[in-house]
Amino acid sequence: LWIRAGRDGDHAVLEVEDTGLGMDEATRARAFEPFFTTKAGKGTGLGLATVYGIVTQAGGAIEVKSAPGRGCRFTIRLPLADGAASAGPRPARAPSAVRGRGLTVLVVDDEPQVGRAVADALAALGYRPLRAEGPGEALLLAEREGWRIDALVTDVRMPLMDGPALARRLREQVPGLPVVFVSGHAAGIELPEDAVFVGKPFRTADLGRALDRVLAPALGKTAN
Repeated sequence: LWIRAGRDGDHAVLEVEDTGLGMDEATRARAFEPFFTTKAGKGTGLGLATVYGIVTQAGGAIEVKSAPGRGCRFTIRLPLADGAASAGPRPARAPSAVRGRGLTVLVVDDEPQVGRAVADALAALGYRPLRAEGPGEALLLAEREGWRIDALVTDVRMPLMDGPALARRLREQVPGLPVVFVSGHAAGIELPEDAVFVGKPFRTADLGRALDRVLAPALGKTAN
């Protein structure tokens, strides 16, 4: 394993390279997707997705170069702090940061790793995620925010209160709250008629499209 650090203009650059099995093009293209893993039964598929979320939230970028039998090389570029960068204009904000418009999305999942990965994915899409590890914590967090929640992304099956019940409770305070339900096994639980459902595992793009769909009416009203 090789780790190299340096500076390129107004960016810090970190490279991590190994001599492992490497990845083919199809695997490399999905490397940063939440829940995607080639380690059947062993991996969660959240490690690289979490790294991607942290890097992009900091205004940076990460890429991977790999080929079967030739290992992997990950390159992370992060903007230097004010005062450390050379003079000149800062890079324009990534288009993904505009997509979510900074809207507040409450993320609820009783599996902490999954919740963190979803929150990181939403942050990369330009949303402001608030993460809770259960319905009780979610209600307290929403109240602390003054019920100023733009959307809810919640797991369906959770202890004590399921996702649909949580959505009903929140809608008592935030009428018409847009909701996206996510789950790997939602059979047997009745979802609301207006439910938008995304099955696990899912890609960041799938979650983004689901939020676009549920938020479209509200954004349309705001724009008028």
